[in-house]
Amino acid sequence: MILLVAAGLGAWRVVEGDMTVGTLVGVLGVTTFFAGPLGTVVAFSEGYTRSAASARRIAGYLGAAATTETVETPGKVSADAACATLSLTLEDGTVVDCRAGRFTALVSADTAVHRRILDTVAGEAGTLLLDGVDARSLDPRVLPGVLRISPHTPHLFAGTVVGNITGLEGGPLPEALLRASGVDELVDLFADGAGHPVDGAGANLSGGQQQRIVLARALAGTPRSRVLVDPTTAVDSVTEARIAEGLRELRAGERQGTLVVVTTSPTLLAVADEVVLVGDGALRRATHAELLADDSYRAVVSR
Repeated sequence: MILLVAAGLGAWRVVEGDMTVGTLVGVLGVTTFFAGPLGTVVAFSEGYTRSAASARRIAGYLGAAATTETVETPGKVSADAACATLSLTLEDGTVVDCRAGRFTALVSADTAVHRRILDTVAGEAGTLLLDGVDARSLDPRVLPGVLRISPHTPHLFAGTVVGNITGLEGGPLPEALLRASGVDELVDLFADGAGHPVDGAGANLSGGQQQRIVLARALAGTPRSRVLVDPTTAVDSVTEARIAEGLRELRAGERQGTLVVVTTSPTLLAVADEVVLVGDGALRRATHAELLADDSYRAVVSR
């Protein structure tokens, strides 16, 4: 931009007779020389502003006093119970109830309705209830034990594979969890196994590898309920089939609470306890096999 401005002003001065072509060439040379350093200064200023704001938030979080007090939750929500009933009230008023302890998959053939489901899960519109209690009213200290939401976009931090899954460096990972997420293949692939280093934002991993680690994180532990959004879109069909079978085995053998998955994957839909086809103000509940008779459903899930 600076070079363009200098060229424009210089050309105007040349036309007016106030500057020679040789002088213009010299001015442009000097401008080009200083353009790089000036750009660096501007980029540094922008980066510093963002970093300072982030540093203040992190410092505030780390400086918060730890508490050992008992945290009460409103209504009937309790981290001690095995599972919770999830209810999504979409922006248009449609209510989708997901039964406690079940694996429920949500599908919509309507793009606008699908967007409303995603907005409700993200807390941007509508309401997400746990046993009738608005998730937004829950104490943040209790929330991890009652609800875990895994968005479609993977978020990984610098550390190791196991650190990104459990938040702790080292320690064993259950075989059932590794199979249900497809991370077992990564552990076998990497020389360091679950201790394989992960760069910030998972830059040294493929999209499919990132997604499998995030899925393992979502399935780890024993929160009362989980909501996953398109957890297998970046993996191949063979890996997806292994994940679906591993997920079925994991839920059959361990306390996994209520699971809600927003997906159009026929492989995952086939192992769900129930599939809810969400229309514009209308719902249809059945199994994947039963819903395949519906043309609109079949068009969405067929690959």
